[in-house]
Amino acid sequence: LCVFQLGFFTYYTVAMGGVNPSGPVPIDSVFIYRPDKRLEVWRFLFYMVLHAGWLHLLFNLLVQVLVGLPLEMVHGSLRIGVVYMAGVLADDTSLVISSNNKLQYNRDVNISFDCLNEWFKSNLLTLNFSKTKHVQFAAKSCSNTGVMVNYCSNVIPNSTEVKFLGSLGTSVFDTEVYLVGASGGVYALLAAHLANVLLNYNNMEFGIVRLIGIFVVASADVGFAVYDRYAAEQPGPSVSYVAHLTGALAGLTIGLLVLKNFEQKLHEQLMWWVALGVYAACTIFAVLFNVFNPGYP
Repeated sequence: LCVFQLGFFTYYTVAMGGVNPSGPVPIDSVFIYRPDKRLEVWRFLFYMVLHAGWLHLLFNLLVQVLVGLPLEMVHGSLRIGVVYMAGVLADDTSLVISSNNKLQYNRDVNISFDCLNEWFKSNLLTLNFSKTKHVQFAAKSCSNTGVMVNYCSNVIPNSTEVKFLGSLGTSVFDTEVYLVGASGGVYALLAAHLANVLLNYNNMEFGIVRLIGIFVVASADVGFAVYDRYAAEQPGPSVSYVAHLTGALAGLTIGLLVLKNFEQKLHEQLMWWVALGVYAACTIFAVLFNVFNPGYP
C-alpha cells in the first residue's frame, strides 16, 4: 500500500509540475472523492492513494510502517487490512480561501467576488463563515459541478487551505468537500493498538506503556489539529480533528471485532457486541443518508 501511495504521489507530482508541503492536490483525478460524483463508488475508498503534499504523505507512510507493521505481524494482513479500510471509509479535503489576518481575509474575499461576480450570477453559491477567518466557497455550476474549486484556486493563488476528514462520515457531515489522503486509515491503525491492548492486556508485556504511548501520540496530533483549526492564523494546511476521531472510532470498533483475542473473557464478549452495534449503526446511517437525502448533489 505504501508503494502504491508513493507511486501515485510521484505520478501526480510529475504531471502537475512541482511539489510542496501542502500540494499538489489532484482535484481532477478519477480517484479523488467528489460529492458530485458519489455514484462512482470506488471514490469512497481509492481517494486514500492520493495525498495533499509531501508532508501529508510522509506522516501517513511513517504511521503505516511503524504502527501497522507490528499489528500485521501479530494479527495477520487480512485483519489489519479490514481495520485500515474501515478507517478509510470513516476520513476530507476541501479547498477554501484562507488568510493570516482579518485585513487579508477581507481582501481575499473581495478579490474573489470581484473576479467571479458575473459567474456567480448563474450559479448556486453557499458561504460558510467560521471564527477562524476562513470562508469556504461551495458552489455548483449549472453545467459543471465543482468548477468553483478550480476557479478559487486559480484566482487567489497560495490561499488554498487543505483539511483532512473520511468519506462516509464526510458525506454526511460536510457534503460539499473533496477528499484525499489516508488519515482515516492511519488513525484506525492507532486505535487498533488500543483495541489490541483491551483484548489482550493480560497476555502482553508493558501493556500500560503501550496505552500511554498511543495516548501521547494521538493526543499530540489531535491537539495540533485543534490548535491549527481554531487558534493558528497562518495560511496553509489545516487538519480537521473530526476526521481523526471518526477514523479512530472505526479502528477501535472494528479492531475489537476482528483482532485476535488470545484469552477471551465474558466482558470482552460484551465489548464485541457493543462494537458491532456501534459500527453497524453508524455505517447504516451514513449509507442511508447518501441514498435517501434529496438535497445531496
